[in-house]
Amino acid sequence: YLNVLSNNRWRERWCRLKDNQLLLHKDREDLKSHIASLPLRGCEVSPGLDHKHLFAFRLLRNGQEVAVLEASSSEEMGRWLGVLLAETGSNTDPATLHYDYIDVETTANVIQLAKQSFCFTSKRAVSPSPYLDNHVNGYACPSGMALHYDDVAINGM
Repeated sequence: YLNVLSNNRWRERWCRLKDNQLLLHKDREDLKSHIASLPLRGCEVSPGLDHKHLFAFRLLRNGQEVAVLEASSSEEMGRWLGVLLAETGSNTDPATLHYDYIDVETTANVIQLAKQSFCFTSKRAVSPSPYLDNHVNGYACPSGMALHYDDVAINGM
């Protein structure tokens, strides 16, 4: 769930990614219909809104705000930023974004999780072999990243 700013009100929505779109659902149980569908290709991801919404981030297209979203924690924010950066086709390193209202330690946590989810999403989406190298879009993916069973290389291959 993410909080979504709509008509100057925050509403909790179940959010998921499908075919390079962010789908917003009223709740987790109703996945057949969605409230909104936001195409992500070409969008920019920008963290920060104000000091009351520390884990908020915006989606922009050509400088125009497409959506304002808010995670419930720095961990969720980091994961969403990484996945959204990958889905938008961005080459932006999460460390270069401006995290205005978050303290240094929390910012470091957000950046680490954003890089992990960015690398994981990018490798799964675009890399012909995720075992050949450890770089995605010009920066090294963190070692020690949690792997799924199908990400583990088989000896001799």
